[in-house]
Amino acid sequence: MKPSNFIVLQFIILFFCLPYGSTVFAQLPESNCSDDIDSDGDGLTDCADPDCIGILACDNAIPCEEEAVFYQILDGNTFVRLDPENGSFVEIYQNNYRVNAIGYNTQDGFIYGIRSTPPSMRNHLVKIGMDGVFEDQGPIENLPFSSEYIYLSGDFDNNGRLFINNTQVSNIYEININERLVASVYPQSFALTGITELVYLPDSENDEGKFYSLNRIEGNLLEFNPATGILQHLGPLSPSVSCDLAFGAGFADSSGFLYFFCNSSGEVLKVDPDNMSSEFVLNTSTLLELNDGASCPFGSFSLQEPVIFEEFVSICAGEDFQGFTEAGIYTDTSSTENGDSIWILDLNVEPVYAIEIDTQICLNQSFEGYTESGQYIDTLQSLFGCDSIRTINLDVVENPMEVIDTILCAGESFQGYTESGLYIDSISISGSCDLIRTIKLTVLESEPFLEDGLFCDSTSVTLTSPSPNTQWSTGEVGSNIEVNSEGIITAFYIDENGCVQVDTVRINLLTATAYVPNIFSPNSDNINDLFQPYFSRNASGEISYELSIFNRWGELVAVVTEDQKGWNGVNKKTNKPCEQGIYLYELRIFSLTCPERRMVGSLTLLR
Repeated sequence: MKPSNFIVLQFIILFFCLPYGSTVFAQLPESNCSDDIDSDGDGLTDCADPDCIGILACDNAIPCEEEAVFYQILDGNTFVRLDPENGSFVEIYQNNYRVNAIGYNTQDGFIYGIRSTPPSMRNHLVKIGMDGVFEDQGPIENLPFSSEYIYLSGDFDNNGRLFINNTQVSNIYEININERLVASVYPQSFALTGITELVYLPDSENDEGKFYSLNRIEGNLLEFNPATGILQHLGPLSPSVSCDLAFGAGFADSSGFLYFFCNSSGEVLKVDPDNMSSEFVLNTSTLLELNDGASCPFGSFSLQEPVIFEEFVSICAGEDFQGFTEAGIYTDTSSTENGDSIWILDLNVEPVYAIEIDTQICLNQSFEGYTESGQYIDTLQSLFGCDSIRTINLDVVENPMEVIDTILCAGESFQGYTESGLYIDSISISGSCDLIRTIKLTVLESEPFLEDGLFCDSTSVTLTSPSPNTQWSTGEVGSNIEVNSEGIITAFYIDENGCVQVDTVRINLLTATAYVPNIFSPNSDNINDLFQPYFSRNASGEISYELSIFNRWGELVAVVTEDQKGWNGVNKKTNKPCEQGIYLYELRIFSLTCPERRMVGSLTLLR
């Protein structure tokens, strides 16, 4: 066999043995990038084939690379690319009008969509290349004119046919992009307002794949078969999923998985249509209302939520943690066949302080446990174990002192004190140490200066004061007064210390003089029948007496007290009347206040 024939045979074997839609590319490269022929049998024609990268004719094409890339139009005019490594969007170009229902054409490597603004240019075909710029290709013939958001979703099949849905009339239209006309119309039996992006999934066993879509809210899966033109409900996914705002952009990969973007959360839902299962695999944290998606279905996606390890570490200044010495957030991403791992280090560097404190305290106070003047150096440890050096320069200040020596008159007070003594008080002063105040207090007590009591055997008394300026309650002024009546006398004067001296006395004049008769006749005629003493009428106080009667021989014949009212002439011993004659008596006068007085005399008893 000739070498040339061997090459041709090898190409034929590879071309016919390679399953349609396979991600394994043929050994022979795409030989011509502008002949509309899939030369290497990988399902990609001309500029869509990565073999044509760098060819001038394919300068702006979007090649269908082995690792799939997800393209989106955000808010209708901004062309972006989703980076599956970190879930972020990379803006490529922001256009000045809106496009909906985009899809990736595997025949030429460009993305196409339907223009929606301005109204005069709606339903125009738009071509989008690698630079993200919208290129208007002109109007699509026979495509019904619509409002801005009627043609919401679309995608290409394997043969370069663009399928879009019309939510207003519940039709799906097949668009021939080369001639810009409607090739076929597929009416549906239910409204299409509730479905999201159409996503084409190639069939590895035949040339006809199928389109899939989700209910915009509940997440029920739908399937459109272009061979029959019928859109049918496949049922809910397991587990059931929902998206508060709506599911938006969608795309597919070569493994037969579908991906839908949740506009209200920014999460990407991965769907396996064969077993109706689903899971959220990526969170972009991008919230949108309008977006369309497109991707080459022959690329392989690896959208797996990375495993995130977060570590919060605090170190002391001067230390390091795994080579990091400054506070900050550090990330490191490592990739394995099981997915990415992201290590996030939140490093906090605690300072090490050298603090010097100059302070003063008062006596009997303390600062940080210290009570005496001096310099104190302490090593303190923070919550995170970082040492700090604290130097305290402590000055103990003596409290200000005040001594008050004062004299008070009786009845007066000073700072609340009324009695003589030594009083020490601590008085708070704002911004200073407490004042230590010592009070030496002398209280001049009033001394009585008037004689008080009973004046015996007196009819008047002289009261004397030490001051010639004494004022008396009698109205007199002077150092002494004569008092000849009983009662209460008050006197006051101001002494040399300025104190008012006051004294009060009660005057009792007691004249204990008694009158004793010298004769009596106890003959029961009720005239002078008793012998008894009689006291003068100005005598005062309690007076008692004892009257003893003696005969002429000195014998005691009777003893009489004030209770008996006198002697009746009977001998108390014999209880017989005494004979007429002369008798002797002894009178003893008693008082509570005056001394005892004694009177003797004689009396005549007549019968």
